[in-house]
Order: sequence, then structure tokens, then C-alpha cells
Amino acid sequence: MKLKKGTRLSPHLEKCCLLLVANESFANAQTDIETLMGIKIPHSTQHRVVNNYDLPEPKITKRAESLSVDGGTIRLRTALGEKSEWKNYKAIKIHERAGIAFFQNYLRKHRSRIPDYQLYQSLGICIGSGSVESWIKQIASRVKIIGAQWSSENVPQILKLRCVTRS
Repeated sequence: MKLKKGTRLSPHLEKCCLLLVANESFANAQTDIETLMGIKIPHSTQHRVVNNYDLPEPKITKRAESLSVDGGTIRLRTALGEKSEWKNYKAIKIHERAGIAFFQNYLRKHRSRIPDYQLYQSLGICIGSGSVESWIKQIASRVKIIGAQWSSENVPQILKLRCVTRS
């Protein structure tokens, strides 16, 4: 079954968990896997699978014809009794090729990698469309489950997983 050392999940079952978790809550993914496969994989195990999985970075090999940036907010987990904290994230979609989502502080840290939109616009490359807004909503639908709160350490991986499954 090609099991990795220290795990009881096959690579195929890991990918099934990743696909379901990318589309719904960990708890719902647990129920769906049990229904579909007759195997109970607790939501905490699925959480570890997501956090430990090496998701591929998007690679662009051809000239971009268009790109878009949009964003949203994520509710972060706070200590009991504390006011909710919301953090902005941004997502970039290089149309029909790849997408990436990240917290806004990523922009400061990776400023040299951010596209020069004025240059792209002057070259006649489209830099916005409704399709990317739809894509952002698809990314956001996973992190905006009613009542969901996220640990800030877990958000980048779930955003990356969502981008990988939507690109």
C-alpha cells in the first residue's frame, strides 16, 4: 500500500482526505470519508495530514495574458472571552494557470515577487476580471464556514490547499 513510515494512511487515502478537507470542514470530511469508504479518519488526523502535506508551489512557465488580485478576511482563533480577530488575506490568480492566497504581511515580505501592475497594464495584459472574483469566493467559502475560527499558523496551508484544488 506504499505507507509512509509512521502513518496508517495510504497515499491515495491521504489525497482523498485532502480533497474533502479542501471543500468542507474537517468534521464534515470525517463523516463523508466514513460514509464513502467505511473508514473513520478523525478530523484531528485530517488536520495533521493537511499541515504535514507538502503542497506544490504554483509554477508559471508561459507568459501571463492576464492576472488579478482580490482578497478577503479570515476570523482567527482568540482566547476564550477575547474579542474576535480578523485578518486580511490576498489572492493572486494568473488566469488559467495558477493561483496563490496569503496573509497580507506576505506582500511586505515578498515585495520583490509581486507583479508590477502598471507595467502589465501598459503592455496590454488584462489585470482584472469577474472570473478571479469567483475564484476568490471559492477560496473563501472554505475558510468562512459559519462559526469557523482559525489558528493563524494553519491558515496559510488551508489557503494553499484550496488554491491547489481550485487551480
